[in-house]
Amino acid sequence: MPLDVTIKNVEALTVLSLRKTTALADLQGLAGNTYITFLELLKESSGASITGKIIQINHGEVNDDSIDVELCVPVSGKVQEKDNIKFQELSGVRVASAIVRGGYDDKVFPGIEELNQWISNNGHKKTGNTRFVYLKSPADTPNENEWETELQIPI
Repeated sequence: MPLDVTIKNVEALTVLSLRKTTALADLQGLAGNTYITFLELLKESSGASITGKIIQINHGEVNDDSIDVELCVPVSGKVQEKDNIKFQELSGVRVASAIVRGGYDDKVFPGIEELNQWISNNGHKKTGNTRFVYLKSPADTPNENEWETELQIPI
């Protein structure tokens, strides 16, 4: 089934973020551990809370061995940075967007290829790093058929 692609403006977000190069096979574990660390930092910050879903930004190309990834969670309030965790603004951007339902290997990764092709076929150019917004993830349900990921490619 072809992707339902929309062009939209994504507003700037205040986020906690961690950028790290990791083995592709370790990415899901890194995401889970990072989210727990974000929650711990929020407990230490008076009045701060999570305001959205986890966002993954891939910096550069993904290869079989490793990925340079930034994991972010939108927050309200002020949060003290700690170790490699940054409190920063994620820039607003115009994106080609599509929601993919299903597993990462069989739906999300092919969805990125299809979205890149759509961008090229429709006269747009990729202008930034691919973003993944995990609307429904393994943290929500073990059933990968229920996972929903919004793919966002800046144009």
